[in-house]
Amino acid sequence: SGSMTRGSTFSSVLTASQIGFVAALAIRDTALALLPKKAPPVMIKWPNDVQLGGAKLAGILVETVAQSAAGQVTVAVGMGINLAHAPEGTPYPATALARHGVAVTPREGLDVLDGSLSYWRRSAKAGSRMRRGSARNSPPPSTTARSAAASRVSARTAP
Repeated sequence: SGSMTRGSTFSSVLTASQIGFVAALAIRDTALALLPKKAPPVMIKWPNDVQLGGAKLAGILVETVAQSAAGQVTVAVGMGINLAHAPEGTPYPATALARHGVAVTPREGLDVLDGSLSYWRRSAKAGSRMRRGSARNSPPPSTTARSAAASRVSARTAP
């Protein structure tokens, strides 16, 4: 398949509204870790898209699936990143990482995304890093999983 879809279960104290931000920041950082340095800018189009050079690269869907009598909300998060292919004939431009020189398997992309999700989930619990990261649209420090997966991809795609 030409895209990567990820469903996540968050068992934490994140609020439902924070989960969408966490997903968007993690997808943005995944793209930044995999793209060459001279790639077009990666931007978050709140609340549920990540764009590469102004074209949609990824989408996020957060839905409430249950609410307990105590008010605890369970949400489902769907994330899709266009790795090898992007949809054609859409009313908006769409792109894929492959169009920008990235050859990555879904497993490699998922490894990078998992590292980014872990970072931003911890940041959301801490609060301030997530606000600073989203306000500046800037990447977090590299995590081991992101660095290792990005290195494997770089080594494989280098001339």
